Amino acid sequence: MADIATYEEAPLVTPYERPLPISVSDDGLRDMRAFFLRHEVQGKPLRMRVFMTWPKLAKGKTPRGSIIIHPGRTEFIEKYFETIADLTRRGFVVITIDPRGQGLSDRLVNDPLKSFVHRYRHYGEDIGFVQRKLEDQLPRPHILLGHSMGGLAVIDAVIEKAADPDILIASAPMLGIWEVTTPVLKYGFRTLDRLGLGTRDLPFQKQERGIPVEFENNKLTSDPERFRLWRDYFLSTPELRVAGPTIRWLAESVRTMDRVNRRAHQIDIPTLLFAPGADPIVDPASIRKFGARAGADVVTVVGARHELFLEQDQYRDQFFEGLDEFLDAHEI
Repeated sequence: MADIATYEEAPLVTPYERPLPISVSDDGLRDMRAFFLRHEVQGKPLRMRVFMTWPKLAKGKTPRGSIIIHPGRTEFIEKYFETIADLTRRGFVVITIDPRGQGLSDRLVNDPLKSFVHRYRHYGEDIGFVQRKLEDQLPRPHILLGHSMGGLAVIDAVIEKAADPDILIASAPMLGIWEVTTPVLKYGFRTLDRLGLGTRDLPFQKQERGIPVEFENNKLTSDPERFRLWRDYFLSTPELRVAGPTIRWLAESVRTMDRVNRRAHQIDIPTLLFAPGADPIVDPASIRKFGARAGADVVTVVGARHELFLEQDQYRDQFFEGLDEFLDAHEI
């Protein structure tokens, strides 16, 4: 493959152009790189905004491996700066992308705010593309880490063999959504999609035109400062905004949830799942059930809401404690 230096540079942004927090920038992220990988998708180039950073290691040390992060719906690379710093401190090379249709990757329909995907499997195929394209730059073992939408995407990538990781980790993977994955609603989404209404927005969404709700009304986190920073990205950088899900996105999501739940037993690599206990978006019971069928380790973080990486330290710390124990058990 070509050296990374030959790829087109991509910008990194901070809210209102503020500098990175010292706690993040001092952990090796000052040298982070962002660039574009392009491949053809349905006749048009897909711009994948890929971010890589390497850990600061003592002389003679080698990285423990590589962690490839797939974000959740509406998310983007910069949301993970703090988490990337936590992972590089543990000795890992870290890479993440702006998923197709989000962040600064190309949008898929004329309205850039539409939360849309042609087929859900494309998310997993993109992860596999990045892994193959950058394989020479990414020391083994390769760890796929996905959150929410991205959690379902990396699970699907492993089951469908779209990617070839050594370890699978998912935070609040989208395996069962409260009040959405009922038989009647699933049939309704699929029917509307078949009728050609896939690009229509789901009605009655609070996140209008990509502006997040106020902290008091959010379902993501109980940490006001981390929520404020996340919200500031959308307020200050309109290009990052994504509105509520479209009919096609939901139809594809429920199809994929049904498929991976049926095929959970086909996962054949060490797997760790995190279920936030107070998650108002993804049913934590769906994660535990999937984990039992997949033979995965499952950590329930009691009291945490959906976004573990944006939660209070008492909940984030439980994620990293569970991660450290799992990696140690597998001698990574």
